[in-house]
Amino acid sequence: MTHIVLFGNEKGGSGKTTYAIHTIISLLNMGFKVASIDLDERQQSLSRYIENRQKTISQTGINFPLPEHFQISRNASAEHSSDYENMVLELIENLENYDYLVIDAPGSNTKISRFAHVYADTVITPINSSFIDIDLLGKVDANNLTMISTGIYSNMYIEERKKRQLLNKQTPDWIVVHSRYSLNETLNRRSVDFALRCIAKDLQFRTIKGFTDRTIFKDLFLQGLTLLDSELTKQIKITPSTIAARQEVRSFLYTLKLPMVIPIEW
Repeated sequence: MTHIVLFGNEKGGSGKTTYAIHTIISLLNMGFKVASIDLDERQQSLSRYIENRQKTISQTGINFPLPEHFQISRNASAEHSSDYENMVLELIENLENYDYLVIDAPGSNTKISRFAHVYADTVITPINSSFIDIDLLGKVDANNLTMISTGIYSNMYIEERKKRQLLNKQTPDWIVVHSRYSLNETLNRRSVDFALRCIAKDLQFRTIKGFTDRTIFKDLFLQGLTLLDSELTKQIKITPSTIAARQEVRSFLYTLKLPMVIPIEW
């Protein structure tokens, strides 16, 4: 059966699309059959990323791998539509012959996003190294950094996770990615790490390290490239920072522990 990976958070700017495209290309490089859906009907960042990638393919003649991509139009998923759930469900069912389906959810609480969370086997939530971002997961006591109450995103996802468990009696793997953290060991970084570990016990998610705040991740968007593209050296100058960023991507992908994935060298 298709394994559904969803990147979700109710805050924009957390890096969902960057993580999604690197996961997609990683799986394609491993030989898996991959489809993707962009549910962010307003920004459509994943769709724009893939469009830029298609342009680079046309301009360079390099056969960079591409997923079978779909995006939800604003009209199709309007909140007043009575059949938007059936529309998304039909799309998911039509992609059952793929090994993986990667979904980029919008950075807001929408009906279509909540519905997609129900069907995800792996939910990945990137957050920046900030207590403002952590607040979406759980409200933290300033004195001991333990959780006082759940946050708005956690509340939403826990409800959808219950529906998933009723659907097939399986508990999805929820992964929170500590992203854009400082390379230096700072008090804020240690505090955020500690708070995440405390919240993880209560909300039942795994925490892993993501990408640091490197310019290379932003620069690659216009060309639709990733740090996993074997022909990257012909398009982007390789620097020590680029090499370090590529290692961050590999570490991230290993720690996702997706089914059928065997670590390889890219």
